[in-house]
Amino acid sequence: SSRERSSASTASASRLICARNGAKSFVFNGVQIIDYCGPYEVFGQAGYEVFTVAPSGKPVRSHEGLLIQPHVTFANSPPLDILVVPSAMDTKRLLADRALVAFIKEHGARARYVASHCAGAFLLGKAGLLDGRRATTYIGGAEPLQKMFPKARVEGDKHVVVDGDLVTTIGGAVSYEGSLALLERVVVVLAIVLYGNRLSKLP
Repeated sequence: SSRERSSASTASASRLICARNGAKSFVFNGVQIIDYCGPYEVFGQAGYEVFTVAPSGKPVRSHEGLLIQPHVTFANSPPLDILVVPSAMDTKRLLADRALVAFIKEHGARARYVASHCAGAFLLGKAGLLDGRRATTYIGGAEPLQKMFPKARVEGDKHVVVDGDLVTTIGGAVSYEGSLALLERVVVVLAIVLYGNRLSKLP
């Protein structure tokens, strides 16, 4: 039926635009669980495959004590189309982790979309992904973020900042709002692709 053909086309374009291997949320010991679960739930409920990537295959313990089993590791992670970087209370420890920052730099530069929540913006900055970009971070963190990464354009008065393929938020419950904003951008691009495909098939 036409509805089935439409659904098949949408699913095909969804895989093309959203991710070759689904949306991926980056996790590490001490991760703030809401900054991780918000994106996971939003994209999961929207029908996208969501994976977690961590330094190793060992379970990661969130700041609140929840154990998370990563799907893939730094070593075997495929290219990412959507990279989500959550937050942690011990940001200094994470910024000093060269392997972690290198992973974010490499995969973030290649991803179609990148998002961070709360202090995750500091990791993006350390990876050079905020240079010349508009961004926000946790309440009270705008000044330190701007000072540490002067090439960034920090907008501390905003809870969610969307700058093209980059979405940053203040974290917490707002990670849901930011994830919905990112999903909206993905869906808009998907709609454009579908429309273009249909136009190309016109006689």
